[in-house]
Amino acid sequence: MSTADFSTLISESNALTAHLAPNDLPSLHLGFEQIEAQARRLIARQPTVPADTGKAYVQRQNNA
Repeated sequence: MSTADFSTLISESNALTAHLAPNDLPSLHLGFEQIEAQARRLIARQPTVPADTGKAYVQRQNNA
């Protein structure tokens, strides 16, 4: 992404949120490591689905 693209993206983002008061939006100050750690924790909390569930669903659809 070029600098011009990024500048355009920031300008468009600011225009979308201009009607909101500054205190209405949370401020994020996380490093990449913190974001990755939080993403991994969220993924770990997701229920696991057996690998053949999708296959069984497709087979049921084909047999119906």
